[in-house]
Amino acid sequence: MAELYRFRSLVWVLARRDLVGRYRGTFLGFGWSFLHPLISLGACYLVFSRVARLPIEHYAAFAFSSLLPWSWFSSALLISSTSIFADAALVKRATCPPSVPPLVAVTATTVNFLLQLPFLLAVLLLDRVQLTPWALLLPLVIVLQLAISTGLGIAIAALSVHYRDVAQLAQTLMPILFLVTPIAYSSRELEAHVPGLLGQAVVWGNPLAVLARTYQRILVGPGGEGGEAPEPLALAILAGFAAISLLFGMAVLEALRDRIPEEI
Repeated sequence: MAELYRFRSLVWVLARRDLVGRYRGTFLGFGWSFLHPLISLGACYLVFSRVARLPIEHYAAFAFSSLLPWSWFSSALLISSTSIFADAALVKRATCPPSVPPLVAVTATTVNFLLQLPFLLAVLLLDRVQLTPWALLLPLVIVLQLAISTGLGIAIAALSVHYRDVAQLAQTLMPILFLVTPIAYSSRELEAHVPGLLGQAVVWGNPLAVLARTYQRILVGPGGEGGEAPEPLALAILAGFAAISLLFGMAVLEALRDRIPEEI
C-alpha cells in the first residue's frame, strides 16, 4: 500500500487514460458503461423474474443493487489479469513497480462504478424502493469491496505473468462464479435448494455472496420495503476477507516481483 501512496499521481493519470480511452471512437461513448449493466439487468429480469418466476419483490432494484457491484468486481479482476502485459514497457522501467498496472485497473473500474451510482439510485426510485438511513453505510461496503478487489487484482496480475493460463482461467471462471453467487436470485433461494449446513457454507463461505447480500440488505431490504441494518457476521466476514486479500496480493507480488520484468 505504500506504493499506492508513492505512485498515486501516476496511478491516477493512467487510470484517467484508461477511462477516456475505453470508449473512444464509439457512438455512445461513456454511455456504454450504463448500457452494459442495464442489458444484464434486463436479461436477469427476463430469466429469473418472468421465466423462473422467483418470488422476489421489487426485483429490478434487488438485482441491480448487487449486479452493479458484481460488474465492478469482475471488470477489476479481468482487466487486472492482463494489466502488466498491457503496460509492459512501463513495468520494465526500474522506476515503475509491477503493482502499478493492477492498481490502475482497480482505480479505473472503481471510478467507473462510482459514476454509475446515480443510475443505481434511479433504479431504486423507479422501482419504488424507499431509501433508509442504512443506505449511508454504502461507502463502508464500497471500501471493503475496494480492498478485496485491490488485493485479488494485484495477485492475479502477478500470477498471470508467471503462469500464462491464469488470465484465461479467470475469464472462464467468472461467469460460473456469477451463477453460483446470489446476485440475480436471493440467498434464501440458494439455501432452499441447498439445505442444511452445506447451504449455510455455500452462502457464508463465498465472500462475494456475502457482499451481494450486504448490498441488497442495506439498499433494498429482504422484502423490498427498504434497507435494513447489515448483518454483523457479514461485515466481519468482509473485513476479514479484505485484510486477507490485501496480504495475499502483497505476498504474491513480493514473491514474483524480480521475475516479472524478465517474463513480460
